[in-house]
Amino acid sequence: MLTKRIECLNCGTVTEGSFCLHCGQRTDTDRLNPHRLTHDLLERVLLYDGVIRQTLFGLLRQPETVIRRYIAGERQKFVNPVKLFVAAMLFEAMFDPFYDWWLRSLFKLNEHGEELYEWRSLQIASLLLTAGIWHLLYFNRRYNFVENVAFCLFVTSEALFIHVFMLLPVISLMLPWLPRSIAINIEEAALAVSVVGFFIYAGHRHYHERRWLVAMKAVLSIAIALTTVNLVVSTILTAFPK
Repeated sequence: MLTKRIECLNCGTVTEGSFCLHCGQRTDTDRLNPHRLTHDLLERVLLYDGVIRQTLFGLLRQPETVIRRYIAGERQKFVNPVKLFVAAMLFEAMFDPFYDWWLRSLFKLNEHGEELYEWRSLQIASLLLTAGIWHLLYFNRRYNFVENVAFCLFVTSEALFIHVFMLLPVISLMLPWLPRSIAINIEEAALAVSVVGFFIYAGHRHYHERRWLVAMKAVLSIAIALTTVNLVVSTILTAFPK
């Protein structure tokens, strides 16, 4: 049976099959249309394909298996942790404005009145610092710094997805019945609980350590990271006021 040979429109290599053997682009590329543009957005930018579903559900059920297999070299079966973190932040950035609008509408908040603490503005800096502290706490294990960073990225990303798609809708429905003082801070509290909680859940299974010990290390790492980042930001804002 003869296999049709196709010239890749991206790199010009003559190849066979559905993907170019040189650059990896699909060989069935056709003219741009709304369906193709939407598909590319969901698949490439938001990672909406079978790989992300396998990664997210795998992290929820058996986080240690996903993380260990990815570190061991099974990179095509799971989403790159950096891409997963970026996708989680994109989803959070898309849904948070609706939540903030709902919160401000219910409690008559305005931009120049009570300011809401913006967690995501410090996420990247605090995550990197958390990963550094986490590595110091587990420096005697078999994982190097980058592998511990991958663990932190996987765990934080999963916690963000849980927050956006599970906790945020429930909190939004509860807002009308909550006191003002609780409602203003409940989202940040729920996000902190989901991140710390998933660190404990995944760390216990990944490092084979007791939950209370993982909990202490998780709280310590995240608290030091957030305090340090907030202190640096406050110092910069004080030194260079608007």
